[in-house]
Amino acid sequence: MEATAQLQIDLNKRYGKRLVIIAWIIEVIAASLGLFIGLYGSYSAYALYSENEELDVGAWADVYISGAAFIIIAVVELTKIPLVLGFYRAKVLVWRLMFLGTLILLIVVTFETMFNGLERSYSNQEARITLIKNDWKAKKDELDNIEIRLAEINERTIEQIEEEYNIKLNGLNEEKINQRRALNAEKQGELDGVEEKIRQVRDSYTIISDADGLEETVKSLRADIEKASVDAENKIATAEENTANRVSEIDIRIDNLITQREEAMEDASIFNTRQTISSRFDLQIGPLEREKLSLQRNLEQNKIRIENERLARIATLEERLVVAQEELKISKGRGQNRLEESISVFEQEQIEIEDKYRPLFQNLEKDFEERKNNLNAQLKETKRIQNVGETNRPNLEEKRNEIREQIIVLQKDIDEQAAKTQIYRFTQRIYGHETAAEVKPEELRTITSIWFGSIALVAALVGSMLALAGYVLQDPDSYNPPPKKRSSYVTGFFRTIQGFFVALRRRLREPVIKIKKVQVPYEVTVEKIKEVPGPEKVVYKEVPKEIIKNEIVYVPFNTTEEGTIMKVDKNKKNKDE
Repeated sequence: MEATAQLQIDLNKRYGKRLVIIAWIIEVIAASLGLFIGLYGSYSAYALYSENEELDVGAWADVYISGAAFIIIAVVELTKIPLVLGFYRAKVLVWRLMFLGTLILLIVVTFETMFNGLERSYSNQEARITLIKNDWKAKKDELDNIEIRLAEINERTIEQIEEEYNIKLNGLNEEKINQRRALNAEKQGELDGVEEKIRQVRDSYTIISDADGLEETVKSLRADIEKASVDAENKIATAEENTANRVSEIDIRIDNLITQREEAMEDASIFNTRQTISSRFDLQIGPLEREKLSLQRNLEQNKIRIENERLARIATLEERLVVAQEELKISKGRGQNRLEESISVFEQEQIEIEDKYRPLFQNLEKDFEERKNNLNAQLKETKRIQNVGETNRPNLEEKRNEIREQIIVLQKDIDEQAAKTQIYRFTQRIYGHETAAEVKPEELRTITSIWFGSIALVAALVGSMLALAGYVLQDPDSYNPPPKKRSSYVTGFFRTIQGFFVALRRRLREPVIKIKKVQVPYEVTVEKIKEVPGPEKVVYKEVPKEIIKNEIVYVPFNTTEEGTIMKVDKNKKNKDE
């Protein structure tokens, strides 16, 4: 038994030495990784300064600094295994904590070095994919621009552009009419003030109109002028209402036809294709669109015609009014000279008002004419651009198809290159992308951080853990079981607290018993003992007696379990035999 245990100990020591050797190999490889990273940094700095021909003292210092830090890290990483031995052998808590803290720092340094090496390797693999992916993104952007251009071309037609133009033109004319009405109202307010003054002057005189009735003629002409403006406004309002009602009916019919077309296109078949259905409904919608456009044009023409008729009517009535006023002046007697002189002052004021507002109306007409010309120019340019777009539509569609084919080819190249990179495959599978070209940079960063972090963490820890395991296997003291420790005061305190809460819980869960005094009637039975003389009674009594028995008691001794061995004194064993 002792020989077997000794063989087991020797075997464990050999395995422990091998584990330490493997740990040294891992740490040397990790240190060489940091060394080569430092040399690569120095070489990169040297190549950069060589291209620029700036190899001065500062350049050589930069080359040295670029590699010195990583070289120092590589040398420091070789001290991890001695630190593991120091941590295992140290008995003082302070030294053990110091070794452990230094070891953790070195593990962090190894983790960063491994992560840096994995990232550099991945960057070299990703560079090829990035170049193809940049071309793929450029083609996608170009395709999106073409799609937007085609959507703009297909979104509007020449008829729709003209319809928008008519709407803007109607709005411009309405704005013109409103401003003209505002000027007329302002002008008429001033003229009404002058007319009120004239009326007051005339009322101060007792003037009788001549027999021909020229005074009534003047009043009638003025009333006709006002009536002409009101009639024109009413006609325009009626025409707008009728046109709006008819346009609304047409829009309803167009909406119904569009709805029917969509329903029919959902039921399309081989014999009744979607293109045939769309053409059939377009033949019905087209006349309605043209009718609506014609109604809007007719409305605009009617407005212009009514406005021109109103202006012509007012001009004729104003000419007749001037003639009637002159005749009225002549027909009045000489006794009215003073009245005429007073009225002439106010009439001169009316003329000044007319002169003041005439250029305002002219400027208004001129301004709106310029805006109308600009609107026509915009319409012409828009139609030209639309015509050019419709002309270039086949070329754009052909170019779109070519770019789509190029995108498919680039996408295949990306998939082929990504299939060689495990990171891309994992990212594509985790995020559910159909192709590697759709993988986003932030998704790659997440997967690479998890992937490289886990690998670097294992690589940083495995050397120290293997060395610690090797030293444990080589240590003969590790085979002796540790002595049992007495329970500490803290453990006893917590056990006391636990017992207190258990007892309290039991006490709270016990049923509550209430004691109450109740008077209960009862009968007392008195027994009388009568002594009868008889023979004496023999009583047997058991007396305890101590009995001594032999008992076998188990005494534990160390055995050969768990690779340990108990050293037995051979001389004592022979004596026992």
